[in-house]
Amino acid sequence: MIIMNEEKLSNHKIAIFGSTGYIGMILAEMLAGSSVHAKLFVRNKRRVKYLIKKCKNLTVTDTALESNNIGKLSDELRGYDTVIYLIHSMTKEQSGSFEAQDDLLASIVGEASRNACVKNIVYLSGLGVPQEGHKLSKHLASRQHTAVELAKFGVPVTELRAGVIIGDGSASFEIIRNLGTKMPIFPKLSIETGLCQPIDVDSVISYVFEAIHNKKFHGNILEIGCDEVFKYSEMVKIFATEVKHRAMPYFPLPGIEKLISKGLIAWVISRATSLPVQLTKPLIGGIDSYAIIGDHPVKKYDENCPVKPLTYSEAIAVAADREAKGQTISLWGLPIENQVYDKRESDHFKFKYNATEINGILYEERGLKIQDHEVEPVFSEIKRIGGKNGYWSPHWLWKIRGWVDTILGGPGLSGRIRNYSEVREGERMDFWTISRYIDRANLKKLRLKARMRTPGKAWLEFTITKREDGNYLVLRAYFEPDGIFGYAYWYSLYFIHKYMFTKMINTLYEKAMEAYERKKL
Repeated sequence: MIIMNEEKLSNHKIAIFGSTGYIGMILAEMLAGSSVHAKLFVRNKRRVKYLIKKCKNLTVTDTALESNNIGKLSDELRGYDTVIYLIHSMTKEQSGSFEAQDDLLASIVGEASRNACVKNIVYLSGLGVPQEGHKLSKHLASRQHTAVELAKFGVPVTELRAGVIIGDGSASFEIIRNLGTKMPIFPKLSIETGLCQPIDVDSVISYVFEAIHNKKFHGNILEIGCDEVFKYSEMVKIFATEVKHRAMPYFPLPGIEKLISKGLIAWVISRATSLPVQLTKPLIGGIDSYAIIGDHPVKKYDENCPVKPLTYSEAIAVAADREAKGQTISLWGLPIENQVYDKRESDHFKFKYNATEINGILYEERGLKIQDHEVEPVFSEIKRIGGKNGYWSPHWLWKIRGWVDTILGGPGLSGRIRNYSEVREGERMDFWTISRYIDRANLKKLRLKARMRTPGKAWLEFTITKREDGNYLVLRAYFEPDGIFGYAYWYSLYFIHKYMFTKMINTLYEKAMEAYERKKL
């Protein structure tokens, strides 16, 4: 349970950088339901569009974190008491290394915070204690150095250092869950010499809120974690035993284990979990580091802090239960621009196609004319796509496609329960990501970008357009082939697509009308 003392926070104005990340989205959701005023600094407003519509206490800005914008950022921060900083570069930027990018962004926010007279910066850093033979990984060292860059301009920085965060939707939990579910054995690796103290996500969020108003924490380093210390493989084995109720023995690899590198492990985990290697590589980079509490435990500054982290067993049980019940608030992710947008999409999807191939993009289309009173029921049914509701066509065909995708290292069909009342761009379901959502009187659209393993890029789009002669429901499947194998893949499914998409749009309409008639009774 998240501890948020709204009474103590009521006089604070909070600005969040990195508010569309995993922790940032949970914080934004919590603040959205409170009386606290918050400003979200984002790279793309579309990820938080659903929050903007329903919450008057949130404001959103997409001012870029660039040196020539420091004056504008300072103006936008003026009057705010606390900055929550959650930005971390996961990959090398075009302008240089991720370390340089992290330092640059932190210095921009630090200078703007000073100019705006911000009282406190709360920064979520990485837990790690360098010891002989156990250096910090480059990413972990960079995360800790970010605190130095933030503090250069004189604003007190409260640095919360957390290790593996266990929560439904977190990248770390996705790795643990996938490996604990899929792997029959666990290889014994000589490279795994590190230790970690994990922490449940509710406690992380609670510590962030506590760090805002607890002056005993201001300007200090706080190392947060549960009381238990594990090897990374032990956490996977415990998940397999306690959540999946099966044993996962170690498997020795004599003569081979010393040849296994961090890069290879990151690649294997990427294939097994469908997490991009850009994410697994920095996560696995600390497999030989000590991500444990050192000289800065919370009790050093406040023995009466109300936040008490769950045990690891309790944390994985809560995370698994929330995931099963569809209570996940936020999912890990790369920036939304890298997940769902690309030049092809922005250049081509604004046009209406009337041929089977335009500029290298193939597509299949089905359409129906519907009445005015049918628009909302049909769009409501469209929003229920995926997960346990399926795709309005033979489920066994989708199961085969999901099974093939899983074998190839893709996400497959997760069956995850979604919150159908809110559609969020950037949200993932099965082997799709929601890349576009529009709900206007004359245009309604839901576009999904495929995460499945295919020799090309694929989209599935539902559109309801109001025209002079009526309303038109259109289902389109787009595919941008990657070479000859892409074309072979698309045309090998020609007759299946003809059947599937016809079945989909007709069944979608029928189910929507059935629900509409039931509601009228």
